[in-house]
Amino acid sequence: MRARSNYASSRREVDRPLRRDVRWLGRLLGEVLIELEGKELFTLEERVRKLAISRRRGPREQRGASERALVELLGGLSSKEAEPVIRAFSLYFRLVNVAEQHHRIRRARSHASTDLGPPQRGSLAAILLAAKEAGISASQAREAIRALEITITLTAHPSEATRRTVLEKLYRIAHILEHYDRCKLTAPERDDAARDIREEIAALWQTDEVRRERPKVGDEVKNVVWYIEEVLWDLLPSIARQLARAFQRAYGEPLDSYRVPLRIHSWVGGDMDGNPFVTPDVLDDAIRAYRARGLRRLLAAIRDLGAALSQSSRYAVPALELLASLERDRTAMADVAREELSRTEGEPWRRKLRFIEARLSALLATVERQRELARRGLPLDAQTEPPYQYRAPADLEADLSLVAESLRKAGAAGERRTRALLERVRALGFSIAELEMRVPAADVRSAARFIGGEGAASEGATRLLSALERVAGAQKSGGESACRTLILSMAESAEDIRAALACARHARVLDERKGGVSLDIVPLFETFAALDSSPRILRDLLADAAYREHLAHRGVQEIMVGYSDSGKEVAFWPRARLCGARKKRFPPWRPKRRSRFASSMAEAKRWRAAAGLRRRRSSRYRAAALGGVTKRPSRAKRSITSMGGPSSHFGRSSS
Repeated sequence: MRARSNYASSRREVDRPLRRDVRWLGRLLGEVLIELEGKELFTLEERVRKLAISRRRGPREQRGASERALVELLGGLSSKEAEPVIRAFSLYFRLVNVAEQHHRIRRARSHASTDLGPPQRGSLAAILLAAKEAGISASQAREAIRALEITITLTAHPSEATRRTVLEKLYRIAHILEHYDRCKLTAPERDDAARDIREEIAALWQTDEVRRERPKVGDEVKNVVWYIEEVLWDLLPSIARQLARAFQRAYGEPLDSYRVPLRIHSWVGGDMDGNPFVTPDVLDDAIRAYRARGLRRLLAAIRDLGAALSQSSRYAVPALELLASLERDRTAMADVAREELSRTEGEPWRRKLRFIEARLSALLATVERQRELARRGLPLDAQTEPPYQYRAPADLEADLSLVAESLRKAGAAGERRTRALLERVRALGFSIAELEMRVPAADVRSAARFIGGEGAASEGATRLLSALERVAGAQKSGGESACRTLILSMAESAEDIRAALACARHARVLDERKGGVSLDIVPLFETFAALDSSPRILRDLLADAAYREHLAHRGVQEIMVGYSDSGKEVAFWPRARLCGARKKRFPPWRPKRRSRFASSMAEAKRWRAAAGLRRRRSSRYRAAALGGVTKRPSRAKRSITSMGGPSSHFGRSSS
């Protein structure tokens, strides 16, 4: 009992800043409610709050009476009276979520501020230290990190239909909390911080939480882009640095790897099963929207980098490769060269960044012009595209690699910043997110029959084939990463997957260089029967020579298992047990060769045990091209927002 009490006491001490933030935000919300709605609403809210706390945490002999009083109070409210109470608690818990998220960052920073003591549980350093203690060598860990690929897939889930304007206000409150926490503020600065938060809370109270009209797919795309731009974009380069530091701490040697293992995918704009408003035109526009937003972000980063690389050739000698590149750019972009001749004289790195900026700007103008023409239903005109615009992300990667390497050779500052931008390009390409396409397997079957001359195409089949033609065009103009995943909802057989492959081939979604379909076909097994048959379905696929040839081109077979429909049939726990049992029976592909990440399921289990991780019921697995079925860490969905928080209230100190 004493040990448990001490543990609880230490936990309370650790969370003291969180309770302080919650009390502060609650007090400011209470002041806003009194000012805008009157004392009556605040008094009613307080009665509801106290009864709810008494029902949950009060003396046991009083909980029943508190529950009856709470039910009576709420039952006696009219809809007009209940609505502001519900809104008040809703806004309060939004603020608690902000405080809790900020506290998690605070705790992570506290652990990262010193190498003394154990690392934070669940951190990269903790995982690698545990792996070392479990016998994983530095070479094994290094190889695993090099093969690591994590893909965050964002969806337009109805429970996350928060307006962008609300997200921005909450984000500004989080920034104020962060500034308040990190800086020693003067009394006037503290007053200003309180007033700023109070104004944001008042604006939130007077803002509609959801749109009055049903959001369009374009609105959902903007919402997803907000998370990427405001949360993930700046974090991408830090992932590689954190991995390197954690490896150094665990093994005492450098990782010698600067690669961001993260990719960002999105279903928003490509989910033709989950959203009936996603048409081929909408899918096409979503691809261009992600591309345009990504190019704008890259342009801003290139301009910032160009402003920073002010080194003169008199003090930092540029490499011959950089000078040769500038000469090629001058020939290809004569107009740009004339404009930059005097502005960047003697500043070779800044001049190179100006040429890169010009090529990116030309590509962005082309994408925006094509998007506008497509919206008007007009034909696209490739003849107007500037010949010097970037054709593929690899071209931009080559330019940034040249800049970074020439800075290194010259001993000039800016290499680290250039490589950080380079890693963003490698992770995302030109698009801020890679679109995934999801369609019902029934539409695929109908389309395949139509292609084979066995009847007319259904409405869904026509939509599918048209959408695949748009994907083919997007890959031709923007590279394969524009959209290279086709998910089959309610897949039931190997024929569904072969039919999808036939549809992609018919729509010319092809890799001309490799000579195969440039699309990953991902079956989603949802029903009980499909889950039960999934190992047999995969064996049938791998026995098909034509499909094995497709896998040889793609290098990976991804599978999705579980989801809601099987839960409706057999409930959650039986479905979960079935998913786990069937995953273990998935057949290996090329079992005689060893996987880069884990040579066997036993070694994968050993890694999880070393890291202190429990087996999760992940919805996605893959058969790796180099052998074995391994737990797929990539493309796992991660929720950006967290729910819950400590019990507290609006206007007074928490007990």
